[in-house]
Amino acid sequence: MSMAIGHFAVGTSATLVAYQMLPLHIRIKIRIAQFFIFALGGLWAMLRDLNKFTGTMHYLNDNYWTKIELFKGTILSDFTGIINRIEALHESNWANIFFLHRLMDIVDKNDSPLISGILIFIMLSIAAFFVVKEIIERRTSRRS
Repeated sequence: MSMAIGHFAVGTSATLVAYQMLPLHIRIKIRIAQFFIFALGGLWAMLRDLNKFTGTMHYLNDNYWTKIELFKGTILSDFTGIINRIEALHESNWANIFFLHRLMDIVDKNDSPLISGILIFIMLSIAAFFVVKEIIERRTSRRS
């Protein structure tokens, strides 16, 4: 299993690359939300690890949520099925939709800080490259 910060770095990097593929006039319109978008990309990459909290989710569901009278007889009365699906997702190949999360866990079984450090360095390099690219694009678009 790779360290969480490594997963976050890969998700953020992939989101940054996808963002940079958008035309400049669209990127300018969503400029305010861009850091929020990158953070969401990083969080999406870590979403598969929700299974680490399923014990707590089962406890809260069994001891508190199912006892709420308001939800009795509705679809919201019990979340056991959803929690079981989260557990099953963790080991399935579908987990790779979270920016290749499962593949990273298979390759880096020892939670290597070195690999996570390399991934962070790559993320920062990509970010620096795109900041320079963005500055150049904006300067040249003003002259035109």
